[in-house]
Order: sequence, then C-alpha cells, then structure tokens
Amino acid sequence: MRHAWLAALLPLLSVGCSDFDRLEFEPKSSPPASVTVTYEKITLIEGIAVGVRAVPVDTDDDEMDEETVVDLISTSPTILGVSPGAEDDYYTDEENREPAANWNFVLFGVSPGKASVTVSVDGERGGEIPVEVHPQP
Repeated sequence: MRHAWLAALLPLLSVGCSDFDRLEFEPKSSPPASVTVTYEKITLIEGIAVGVRAVPVDTDDDEMDEETVVDLISTSPTILGVSPGAEDDYYTDEENREPAANWNFVLFGVSPGKASVTVSVDGERGGEIPVEVHPQP
C-alpha cells in the first residue's frame, strides 16, 4: 500500500521541475566590440562595465520560471567585479505584487588577469564561467 501511494505521488513531485542547463546573457547596455559575455566565457576590458540579464535556461531549452534565483559570484573581485543590477519592474503575481527574481547584473573589469564566475541557481551550484580581463589599450 505504501509503495502504491509513493508511486502515485512521484509524478506530482516532478511536475514543473526543470533542470538548469545554462545562462543566456542579454545585454542591458551597449558593450564595446571587444567585450564577450556568454555562458562559455567572459572577456572584459579593465575599467569597462556592462549590464546584462542572465536568463536561466533548462535542459529542454526553455526559460526557467521568473521566480528562479540566479547568483553570479566572482572568484577574484580584484580582477572582476559582479554586482546586482537594477530590478525590472516585473511581478510574478500582479495582484499580490510578488516581484520576480532579479536576473540583472553589472560586470566590470577591475584589473587585468584571469578569474571565473561561479553560477548559482536556486542556491545550487550551476557552473563556472572562465573570465579574462584585459588591460586598457
């Protein structure tokens, strides 16, 4: 009897669950041509800041729901700075004014060198993006 109940409950537990696959970065500012911000690599210039929206995508290639929390953390803040960007005026529930998770970030080159960005999605480690910050030309 216990196994039948568990078998009936299992499909309900998996409904709506998605597995994080990657981030799709949408520019919020106009970066110079020499700047690259993708899930595979980030290349910046010292002293240059770019605004991005880091949209989490699941293994089915779908955008994850707007309550999904994304955190980006620099492994070397003396090389690459990461800061939350201004929140969009977007709510998951207009009636109760529940705000969506903030996927906006500002990335800025602090000094030349190599580092990485640790990606966390809903509190779980989602990956690591290699970073290179080049000196001003």
